[in-house]
Amino acid sequence: MKSIVIYFSKTGKTKKMAEIIANNLSENNSEVTLLDVLDAKLSDLADYDFIFLGCPARGNEELEKDVFKPFVTQLVDLNLDKKIALFGTYGWGNGKYMQGFREMFNQTNYRLNDFSLAINNNALETSSSIIKDFVEKVIR
Repeated sequence: MKSIVIYFSKTGKTKKMAEIIANNLSENNSEVTLLDVLDAKLSDLADYDFIFLGCPARGNEELEKDVFKPFVTQLVDLNLDKKIALFGTYGWGNGKYMQGFREMFNQTNYRLNDFSLAINNNALETSSSIIKDFVEKVIR
């Protein structure tokens, strides 16, 4: 099983979450690639069984608009038949941005799991078991 974890991180919190996800995937015998969205190439995604996408809430509970959202929009347009999982962090609010993130994949061939994971920045240090459960549910 091959997995790729692509993230955008401004403060390092979402990067840390991406690293925890990648470590858990590796522990579950997945070959893992971890990439900042700036280094990710859409053309490489066909090689993976699972695509994990992570972004923090920005502005008014929305995806980062200059780099991450354009990447995801292009990914949606590719309409690959792939399993996909969404994750991210937020510093205020309640992680509501994740609903809009999920809706981007409506009416596509992507197989989005039934849940996504948004963790408050203040809870990230104590969320390893929640992240581990998330990964295990996604890859089942």
